[in-house]
Parts: sequence; structure tokens; C-alpha cells
Amino acid sequence: KRQRGRPRSFNGPSEAASVQSLDRALRILAIVAEGSGLSLSEISAQSGLAASTAYRMLTTLENHGMVEFDTSDQLWSIGVETYRMGAAFLRRRKLVDRARIVMQELMENTGETANLGVAEDDCVVFVSQVETHQAIRAFFRPGTRSPFHASGIGKAVLAHLEPERVGTILRKAGLQRYTDKTLSDISALAHDLAVIKHRGWSVDDE
Repeated sequence: KRQRGRPRSFNGPSEAASVQSLDRALRILAIVAEGSGLSLSEISAQSGLAASTAYRMLTTLENHGMVEFDTSDQLWSIGVETYRMGAAFLRRRKLVDRARIVMQELMENTGETANLGVAEDDCVVFVSQVETHQAIRAFFRPGTRSPFHASGIGKAVLAHLEPERVGTILRKAGLQRYTDKTLSDISALAHDLAVIKHRGWSVDDE
């Protein structure tokens, strides 16, 4: 049966094709989102596109409110329309609203910042945070991505997935070592995940 949302002639993933200009624009949007204000030359270098091409993409995105240009410092930043679209994802999931009270209680009981993350392909994406009142605190901007094997949230998610799914994720993402305490050995990680599942909580020891 043909799935709704696809043209009649589309029969499967093998026929999927991307629109090059859209791919480029989305790549630039992702680069701008990761920065705290980037120059045209920085965006061009990171995207691998000529400055003239990157500029056309940026001005088109600006026309739609997806990015903003500060004429005083000549830097490009993420636009409010991008935030609005991202907020639509959270409204659909209703995840943040449901988790807010639990996160607040967790922060108050532990004295530590409470983060909320969702699994996405080969990483965890942070979507909300309730900050501690302590002077020293960890901060993850909404949208920040973290490898499964190198974060407390990520390992908590992996610990409750089927082994086959865990294997698929790790083969795709790899086990890059970020610090001396990163579990980059599959056997050590598997043991840690078993411990996490048994005790019901994970440790971010990075």
C-alpha cells in the first residue's frame, strides 16, 4: 500500500533523491546553529562552499527568518523562525511539559542540574534543562548533541535498548575516546550498561 506523504511513483528508499540546493542550505543552517555568530568566511570554510554560494544560501534563509545578520559585527546567527520550528517538535512530543515537574524535583533533591534528552539515530539530543542553584554547573544548550557512549543520559538510554539495536547504533557512531574515562571498548561498555540497567541510574564520568 502506498504511504501517504509520498508521490505515487515513489516505491522505496532506493528511489530517494536529494535536492542539492536544499542540502546545501540545511548544511549551512546547521553550521550557523552550532556557532555563536559566524562570519561569511567561517561559514564558507566549514561548509566547503564558495563564499558567493554560501552568501546566496544565507540571504535566502534570512528572508525566511531562519538566520539573522548583524550589520555591526558582520556575523550570522540563528533566526527566531528556526526556534519556532524547533519548538513545534517539542509541542508535538509534549515531552518537556511532562518532564518539567520531575526534572525540577530531581534538581532539588540532588542539587545538580537536570537535563532532558531524546535519542536520535546515533546520539542524544538535549531538549530541556533545569539548572541547579550551585555556582558551578554544567550547561547544555537545547539542541546540543552528545554521543551515546560518552554521556550519562546516552548510556542510560542504551542500557534499556535491545542488544541488537545497541549494536547497530555503536557500529554507526563508533566509540571515539573523548577523555581518559570514556568507555571506548565494547566489552567494558557492555558491562557498564548491564550495571546501569540493574541499578536504574547512570553516571556521567566524563
